[in-house]
Amino acid sequence: MNYAVVPVHDSKEHEEYSSMCECEPKIEHVDGNMIFIHNAFDGRLAVEWAEDILREKNA
Repeated sequence: MNYAVVPVHDSKEHEEYSSMCECEPKIEHVDGNMIFIHNAFDGRLAVEWAEDILREKNA
C-alpha cells in the first residue's frame, strides 16, 4: 500500500503519490509500504528549523 504525507494548506498542489513532485519528496519503505513524505512549498520547514535553533539557544 502507498501513503502520502502532504503539508496542509500549502501554496501549491502536490503530486501525492509521485516521486516526480516539484517538492522533491522523500520516499520511505516500511513493512512493504511506500510512504511519500512531501516538503512544503511555502517555506514553513525553514521557519520550524529557525524556531528550534532559537529554542535551543534560549534553553
